[in-house]
Amino acid sequence: LLSHKTHLPNPFPAREPKRYHQLVHETTRKINFAVLEFSSHWISIHRGISTYQEVTTYNLIQKWLDIFAKLINL
Repeated sequence: LLSHKTHLPNPFPAREPKRYHQLVHETTRKINFAVLEFSSHWISIHRGISTYQEVTTYNLIQKWLDIFAKLINL
């Protein structure tokens, strides 16, 4: 996962380092959250296939699409 130390280009002038760090922090948090959610869905999908045979391909595809939509719309 990304840490707050991840180097990103600063879109703000030097007099606004606080805003820049806030932006990095928010973005990092969103990405990490999306990655964790992605992982937990992946685990639950695998568990689901072994325990519930009625899990349909459609539902799996829908789950993945939702996750990717979240990743894109950070």
